[in-house]
Amino acid sequence: MHIRAEKEPYHMAREYALQEATAPFDLTQGPLLRAKLLHVAEQQFVFLFNIHHIVCDE
Repeated sequence: MHIRAEKEPYHMAREYALQEATAPFDLTQGPLLRAKLLHVAEQQFVFLFNIHHIVCDE
């Protein structure tokens, strides 16, 4: 299987997003949301926004 070079940054971004999504929040110190901007290509970015459910629950 041939993998084009420009797909590698997106694969790396996906792996990073999975790590961020599974990283626990420290409820005693915060912050309870995390935002990251990943630069994956010359003019392409991936924005990750991870928020703990207690921030937006009623």
